[in-house]
Amino acid sequence: MLAGPPKRWRGACIPNRVGIEHRPEVVEERSRYGDWEGDLIVGANQEGFIATLVDRTSRLLRAKKADSKQADAIATEIIDALQDMPISWVKTITFDNGTEFVRHAGIAQALAADIYFAVPYASYQRGTTENTNGLVRRYLPKGTRFKNLTQQQLDQIVEELNNRPRKCLAYRTPNEVFQEQRRKCRVAFRS
Repeated sequence: MLAGPPKRWRGACIPNRVGIEHRPEVVEERSRYGDWEGDLIVGANQEGFIATLVDRTSRLLRAKKADSKQADAIATEIIDALQDMPISWVKTITFDNGTEFVRHAGIAQALAADIYFAVPYASYQRGTTENTNGLVRRYLPKGTRFKNLTQQQLDQIVEELNNRPRKCLAYRTPNEVFQEQRRKCRVAFRS
């Protein structure tokens, strides 16, 4: 049997893509805040999308509903989700190789963040967002259409997840961990 042409992975479609192998080691250590993982949850029949961003250290979730999977729409939602964060709390974002992230340069510029891409078909490299998306799916199971989902309803889900204790956080919530860090930063800034 003849082998067909090599399978082309989607990462090649993303211009100026920087692979995860170039990401600073400190990101893997989870020793600082501001290293995010991003993804897109797709509704049934591609009727609605949710852009998710999760801080690797605090597990804080930010999510925005999008009506389109187009790169410009997703970039706008990602920027909107993180633009109210202090600049020092958005250092890096790691995406998968979906073409919805092709506008990564605009996201990087707007948020003053470095953008990296996981190895294709290596979802374990973005385990935080994959796990968190699984938690979102408990509220919005596969087969759910997001067409009628409102941002207010999504915000309620995000709020519940950010106030859910996590074993990996010593049974603290993402909000508790995040607010603790905010207090530490304010004290350090005043000193």
